[in-house]
Amino acid sequence: MAEVVYREVVVLYEHPSWFDDLFAFLEERSITHARVHVSDIKYCPDMVDGSSIVMKNGVTISRDKSLVLNRVSAVPHHISEPSFLPYYQNFLRYLELLGVPVVNGSASYAVGLSKALQYTILQKNGAKVPRSRVVRSQEEIVDALGDLQFPILFKPNTGGSGAGIIRWTTRDEAEAEFSGGTLIPFGLDGVGLLQEYHRPKGGCIYRVEILNHEFLYGLVVPVLDGSFNYCPADGCNIDRAQQQGAFNQCPLERKKAGALDLTPYAPTPEEVDVSKRTLSDCSCDLGSVEFLISERDGEHYYFDVNPLSNFVGNAKELVDTNPYERLLSLILVPQ
Repeated sequence: MAEVVYREVVVLYEHPSWFDDLFAFLEERSITHARVHVSDIKYCPDMVDGSSIVMKNGVTISRDKSLVLNRVSAVPHHISEPSFLPYYQNFLRYLELLGVPVVNGSASYAVGLSKALQYTILQKNGAKVPRSRVVRSQEEIVDALGDLQFPILFKPNTGGSGAGIIRWTTRDEAEAEFSGGTLIPFGLDGVGLLQEYHRPKGGCIYRVEILNHEFLYGLVVPVLDGSFNYCPADGCNIDRAQQQGAFNQCPLERKKAGALDLTPYAPTPEEVDVSKRTLSDCSCDLGSVEFLISERDGEHYYFDVNPLSNFVGNAKELVDTNPYERLLSLILVPQ
């Protein structure tokens, strides 16, 4: 019987520490792979009829021999230029047109760029989402305040790790901020959302991880009042100096300091089904969905879709599964 030859796994990444465990696993299992940092991307649109392209660091991405694993955040670490977002999305689409298999490709990345799009897809799949309004200016914010119940959050449409989120308890508080000349941080795409705030019951949110259209694991993530960074991954708060006050809090770093414990969560069949259908509509091969139970009315509110969705660092001990072993079902593809 002929030996099966698998495609080389080319990992596109940008964060300095999120994927140490992934790279260690690939090396331990002797899986042929290569790393391409976003700063090493190079491509020529007139070469789409070719069979391969060579990155700045010498890595070749081949239509016939490579599989690309996209591990780049919608709000990349150390990258603040808005031009990167369409540049990278177009690069993923370029690879797809070249015929290279891409895990979490251009359509998935597009969903990560827009909270408004995430809420639309969530609601389409039966999830209840907080009442929200899309806004593009401070004038539109003022006009929309009367449509929603306070407290209200402002969120940049393109953002992550809680960056740029503002909470107003009353209309007077919001208008006082405007009259004081405060500029609202609309974010990289110049679009924001006003959203009714629901304090999480029990001081926690819930995260459902899906891989290759199957349930992977669930987490209970405790949060601090006033913090909107719910990322449970290692290093999620590296160099987030632009964030201020309570937003600048990484749950895992607080866990290391003994401030909280992540715990496993067994989602209901309905929660799993909503998560699977949502991520399928988002073209996400792996990702997660987050929801909370409102202290105000006891309802479930889904509020985030994570196409990147880093695996929790101690998954084997915490949720009794090795997500990297499960990842093999996606990335080991014969040539």
